[in-house]
Amino acid sequence: MKSKSLRGVKVRADVELWLKILVWLFAIACVILFVGVPSGEKPLFGAVSALVIGLLMWLTYGVWYELRDDHLFIVTGPTKKKIMYADIKAVRLINGHLFTRNRIEVRKRNKGYFMGTTYIFPEERELFYRELKKLCPNLEHKKGRRYFTPADDIYDDDDRADKEKPAPAALEAPKSEPAAPAPTPGGAAGDGAPPEAPASPPAASDERGESGGN
Repeated sequence: MKSKSLRGVKVRADVELWLKILVWLFAIACVILFVGVPSGEKPLFGAVSALVIGLLMWLTYGVWYELRDDHLFIVTGPTKKKIMYADIKAVRLINGHLFTRNRIEVRKRNKGYFMGTTYIFPEERELFYRELKKLCPNLEHKKGRRYFTPADDIYDDDDRADKEKPAPAALEAPKSEPAAPAPTPGGAAGDGAPPEAPASPPAASDERGESGGN
């Protein structure tokens, strides 16, 4: 059986029920207020109310996404946006909490967080996420707070810790023995023999005796 594909298909945004209820309650409130507005102010009030209600309806029901040949096409009411697949560095699923929705985060290369991050809310989120990742050739992996490509020279924390460990003591180079002192005159160094006494000068008495005899 052939798997379902979302390429070239307009996928509507997954708008939550409470948001739709709020929009419709606002529209009903505007109609009720319009009845009680003085007749002289009704044209202005009606025009402003219709403009606001129409914009809210457009932003609620006029949001859709499409995976085209070389880019992701996003339509949000009156605005349109195109993100090239080659410019996308990260795509990840984000689970919603109490006041947030399940969404897909799309981050662009060479852009900051605010200027390079787009959140989309497709109805078939997991399938759309898998299809989008297949189309992005330059995805990067996240390490801590930064992204890197598989070609980057980066190690895991365990590998880096192993590389920073000191070498074992058994592998250290043996320490060299201190050099023996140089031999001193009168004997070899370290043999314990005292140095020879210097020769005494000839006695002067012999010389004086010979001179007296003459």
